[in-house]
Amino acid sequence: MKKKSTIYIALPSHNIKRLDLFLSEERSIPRNQAIKDIESGLVHVNAQIERKKCKKIQDDDVIEIFEQ
Repeated sequence: MKKKSTIYIALPSHNIKRLDLFLSEERSIPRNQAIKDIESGLVHVNAQIERKKCKKIQDDDVIEIFEQ
């Protein structure tokens, strides 16, 4: 069974360049929760698992967050 996920697309209007800050703002969650999700391998950027919280996101990056 495929895991449920949520997809976000980074737009120029976001003005956020770090993955942890982007997720925190978009999901309205504390930054430490966003970091846990990243480090747990639940976050994919452009279809690749991303485990670095300081990953610089670019305009039009596709960020997908999987549920545990």
